[in-house]
Amino acid sequence: MRIDHVIYGTADLNATAMRLHAKLGLVAVDGGRDEGLGTHLRIVALEDGSFLALMAVADPEAAKRSALGAALQAAIARREGLLGWAVAVDDLGPVVERIGTPINTVARPGATERLTGLAESLPEPCLPFFVERRAVQTA
Repeated sequence: MRIDHVIYGTADLNATAMRLHAKLGLVAVDGGRDEGLGTHLRIVALEDGSFLALMAVADPEAAKRSALGAALQAAIARREGLLGWAVAVDDLGPVVERIGTPINTVARPGATERLTGLAESLPEPCLPFFVERRAVQTA
């Protein structure tokens, strides 16, 4: 296990990316949209392979219908900042057995992530959720 990424919720991806670059020299690249979640992101790669995900609402109506999108909207309404953090695992099976949470799938162009513990961690950003990454197979 290792820290995979930290999610920073923001109302304005570009402004936050520019602020991180100006103050810390960090470069954020386009991370795409999360299909069906109403969210989009920019990614700041870190040296150890982990990353900072700057996440904002792209489609408020779609975001209302997803746990992650709704949590992001609520968090941004309070203030920008830490939304959550993910621990990478090779296999979600043992984690699901241990903590008894369902598996959710998030798709982006080129990759699919399987998550567990997301709904439980969103109200408590000190708790991690777990992610298993898989490359999308092309025909």
